[in-house]
Amino acid sequence: THQPPQVYKMERLILNTMSVAIGETADVDLQGIVMPYQIPVDVKGQLGPLQANFDIPELDFVAHVGKVELTVHGKILQGQLIVDVQIPNASTDDISLELGLAKPVGLSQLQAHLVVPLLPKEGQSRPSRLLIESLRSNIHFGKSRFHLSGKGTSSRFSLVVDSPVFSSQDFPVVLRSEEHTSELQSH
Repeated sequence: THQPPQVYKMERLILNTMSVAIGETADVDLQGIVMPYQIPVDVKGQLGPLQANFDIPELDFVAHVGKVELTVHGKILQGQLIVDVQIPNASTDDISLELGLAKPVGLSQLQAHLVVPLLPKEGQSRPSRLLIESLRSNIHFGKSRFHLSGKGTSSRFSLVVDSPVFSSQDFPVVLRSEEHTSELQSH
């Protein structure tokens, strides 16, 4: 869309860590509120053991964003964050965002494998693009069900959608009469 970008910010940020030292595995506890929607965020987990070259061979986090729980497992190697993200179940009712939908949209079994460049490669002024090596999820809208799978980058993404159950009642379509169409064309 051509709407101005929405600004999000984290307020009341609290970050507690333990064992932050080279060769140690650090415990991390982060809490805050995403504004302007006042969505609580709570992240707990471990990363490490910390390496002198800034590599982190293991990341293991559980996060709650609103009522949505997600897990993140991965590592940081050679300036890249490589993670597997999983969300077992979620719904638009779980996060207080106004989406303008008559029915809640459910999400189940989301699994994504992401490669996120954190540092630019040699000769580049900025990091490469996010790589989504795989994404799978089920979407539930009313009685309709969709299975999504895809891969790509932040600027080019290939997505396959199939639907074992589709109900047209979940997606009401209003057909315009010829009289109404003629009226619109004359204006």
